[in-house]
Amino acid sequence: MEYAGSIGKKFEQLIEIIALLRSDRGCPWDREQDEESILHYFLEEVYEVVEAVDKGDVQALAEELGDVFFALANLSRHLGLNPELVLRQANKKFRVRFSALVTELKRKKKKLGQASPGEMEVIWQKLKKEHRSA
Repeated sequence: MEYAGSIGKKFEQLIEIIALLRSDRGCPWDREQDEESILHYFLEEVYEVVEAVDKGDVQALAEELGDVFFALANLSRHLGLNPELVLRQANKKFRVRFSALVTELKRKKKKLGQASPGEMEVIWQKLKKEHRSA
């Protein structure tokens, strides 16, 4: 998959747009949104993603996924979480978990491409449980 431009820069632009919308110079409607309304819009966008997938509408899917990115970043900021930090933590979590998955497969004398999707799911769920309790 090929990406145009810097994803990091695009993420920064998204955060800047949200900050502007919520600022005194921004949009009164955005400023009055609260946790409940933002969650409502987030869920609405997720359902629109599902609908676009069901219809096979790639253009609508791309648009709706963008709306989900926006809603997630907006919710993070509204709740006082740094969206970049949230993304960094997710990256770290999945790197660690995926590395543990590969290690578990090696322990079973298998390579990544040799495991069935079902076997991978069992290992993944085990790792999720282990990492949550750690």
